[in-house]
Amino acid sequence: MLEPFAKAAWLLEEEKRAIKANHSYLENSKKVTSYIDHLIDRCIRTASNLLMPNASKNALRMAKRLNIDLFAAKEGDKMNMKNYCLANNESDYFFYEHKETVSELRKRIATCASLQEVLLVFNSIEVVWVLNSENMKLVSNGHNSKRSNATAAYELAGIEVELSSYTDYQLWKKSKWKAKGH
Repeated sequence: MLEPFAKAAWLLEEEKRAIKANHSYLENSKKVTSYIDHLIDRCIRTASNLLMPNASKNALRMAKRLNIDLFAAKEGDKMNMKNYCLANNESDYFFYEHKETVSELRKRIATCASLQEVLLVFNSIEVVWVLNSENMKLVSNGHNSKRSNATAAYELAGIEVELSSYTDYQLWKKSKWKAKGH
């Protein structure tokens, strides 16, 4: 399922390397390689939408209070979930985030020697529903886009992650974050 995105990222990475190896290839090579990095980021972000998310324990407590199946939530639900939280007088809301940042994942891809290695990077992606307040702790600790050790960054921010209750992709894909009638 992630392989097409890994292939695209690998082709882009190979092209970036070719441009850097031959400086006369393009007059504006820095601008082009920067755009290629952006496209690799898009491959990572788009592929991430296919992953069953994990969640922080604090986010799960709030979700339980609001009768939300947080593990069923998809990336595209984030704005509706934020509005739902605010409409229910919550001072916090759910934030969808990559445990290892997209920037760090792209850096790992830049060191890969083959498509198989890039696929391993894609298979290692973990997305997590956290509370916005938890995300702000990551940011204030200097771990917004740079997080070379994601586990240590989460520990420093006091974020404990619980693995998704879904194990079947098709069931997860059909699931809804909010029960009907709520």
